[in-house]
Amino acid sequence: MTRVHLAQNLRTTFNKIVKRAGLKPFQNLRSTRETELMEIYPAHVVVAWIGHSEKVARQHYLQTTDAHFEKAVQSVQAGGGAQAGAQGMRNGGNWRTIKAKNPSKT
Repeated sequence: MTRVHLAQNLRTTFNKIVKRAGLKPFQNLRSTRETELMEIYPAHVVVAWIGHSEKVARQHYLQTTDAHFEKAVQSVQAGGGAQAGAQGMRNGGNWRTIKAKNPSKT
């Protein structure tokens, strides 16, 4: 087997594994790094480096991390409502689920 065939087989196998896991490997890597950079640098700088608009970043790349939830929970220790919402999201909920449970809160 030549190097070319070996590399193609590894890539094919890798792509199959990633597909089975329901992931998009290179978008996820890009998304993770863009999220990290946005924590440090202004948005207009990061999107210039990455190569798309802030709107595209918000719609497709930026992620909510565990650190975001932890920060939210810590900042509202006395509040309770936001803490419960953050915990629900962290446990696999989504905005529609939380909104349905608390219809008066938008």
